Amino acid sequence: MLLILVAVLGIIAAAAAVALVLVTAALHGAADRMGAEIEKVRLSEELEIALLTRTPPLAGVRPKESLHHRIDQLRPYLLTAPEGKRALEDAERAIGRDLAASAPAAAGGAAPSPALMAAVAAVDRISKLGVAQSHASLARVKGWSRIADAIAWILGTVLIAAVAVSLAWVLAVAFAPAQQIEGAMRRFAAGESSSRAAERGSAELRSVAREFNDMAGELVRRRSDEMAVLGAIAHDMRNPLAAMKAALAAVAPERALPEEPRLRHLLELVRRQMDRLIRMTDDLVDGSRLAAGTLEMKLAREDLGVIAGEVLDLYRAAAPGRELRLSLPAGPVVVRCDGTRIGQLLGNLVSNAIKYSPPETPVRVEVLREGDGAAVRVSDVGPGIPPEERSRVFEPFRRGRSADRIPGAGLGLFIAQRIAAAHGGSLEIASDAGAGARFVLRLPVGAGAPRPQEGPVGGPAETPA
Repeated sequence: MLLILVAVLGIIAAAAAVALVLVTAALHGAADRMGAEIEKVRLSEELEIALLTRTPPLAGVRPKESLHHRIDQLRPYLLTAPEGKRALEDAERAIGRDLAASAPAAAGGAAPSPALMAAVAAVDRISKLGVAQSHASLARVKGWSRIADAIAWILGTVLIAAVAVSLAWVLAVAFAPAQQIEGAMRRFAAGESSSRAAERGSAELRSVAREFNDMAGELVRRRSDEMAVLGAIAHDMRNPLAAMKAALAAVAPERALPEEPRLRHLLELVRRQMDRLIRMTDDLVDGSRLAAGTLEMKLAREDLGVIAGEVLDLYRAAAPGRELRLSLPAGPVVVRCDGTRIGQLLGNLVSNAIKYSPPETPVRVEVLREGDGAAVRVSDVGPGIPPEERSRVFEPFRRGRSADRIPGAGLGLFIAQRIAAAHGGSLEIASDAGAGARFVLRLPVGAGAPRPQEGPVGGPAETPA
């Protein structure tokens, strides 16, 4: 719409400019013609006076030469039209006859000759022709002036209307929607989570409103997810706390201590629940540090095969009977990394694979060399990750559809991806629904320092693996 208004105003301005140029040219032409006619009248009057008085225009010029000189001055003004040409020819013949007939009459002498009167009458006709043509030119000038006034009024009215329409459009289509978007943003910032902007106005404003609505919806969704995750975390923490409380109730001060095997069993129960709480707390702390970009790294040359083996040994002890397979290349795969953090990353991947795949299926860990880098692939044969969840699997507090059955804060994959990025590497996922999931960690082999973290960037966490 704005482009149409601009185009209309441009066309009007161009039309006004062309019209003014044409009218100005016509006025100049009419004025020039009027000036020529006035000059014709002046010269014919001077010729008539000179004819009557035989007065030379300059000293030393004879009357006959003076008359011919004045005729020559008139000639350019009369040859442009047939009527003027005929009038000039008649005047020249009459003046010629007069000059040939007699000399001028002396003052107070005899009456003018018929030849002189005929010559004067012929010149007078030239003068009257000039006057008539001057009036015609004046009429043309007045006519063009009226046309110019009409064009000015019409163009002025059209321009005022176009400006009024433009202002109305700006107010209705640009300013009002912009104010409405600003109001929606202000209400959303004040806590009205349902506030949305109407997608109307120009294409740019509609795009802004759409982006704001998408952002607002995403923020509301994330806030809802985070509240749900906080509830899940509280629920997951309540279970070990309840188990510890029940175990400690058996050794309350008012009761006799149980026998040693029973006591050791209770203490082992408390220790396992404490480890579980510590892991959850560590995930929350690491997640907040990674989001803030403040997680510290202690770099050294480490063998990825050794790190992967230690992680699998830990989970073999924690999940006896679960088949965990490790595949290593010939020779060590050395990278510059924080061994503890890379172990934490692989532990999160292996833990996910164990939790989200059937207990009778294996979990595979492969250490590979890839060109100038190294890779670790963790795969399972579980249910996999649906395509609609795959793009958001690394977001914090993001959990899969089995979240109600599997404990966790939803930070495992978020932490894993951030640790990979802090080492200058990457963590990728490949999954087919019903055919398991495969996570691939890629790290540079070189001894250079890792890329610095660039501040918090969102990404999901624990999801079905």
